[in-house]
Amino acid sequence: MGRGLIAAGAVLALVNTGAAAASGQPARSWAAPQIQTVTAAGLMGAKTPAAFRPNNPLTAQALANLVFGLSQVLFPPPPIFPVEPVQPVEDPVTPDPTTTDPTT
Repeated sequence: MGRGLIAAGAVLALVNTGAAAASGQPARSWAAPQIQTVTAAGLMGAKTPAAFRPNNPLTAQALANLVFGLSQVLFPPPPIFPVEPVQPVEDPVTPDPTTTDPTT
């Protein structure tokens, strides 16, 4: 009798799990607010929270991309301004040694 009760309980648990999975609504992640923040910032490769896959393993490349993206958000590179070339200034006091003075 005890085994039949345990088997019936297991079947009911599986039926409830299957019904929840078949409802068409994905289970809400416990990290939904963080996922929304990360995707809104354009990090972790997903454009929307629906496209984010929280159960996928975190690869070394995904972690490196995340660290790089966070560093760009938190510490953006300084703006690069074009530098004008410096024009040489002629010294009016010192004569140019390549010219000859006609008075001498």
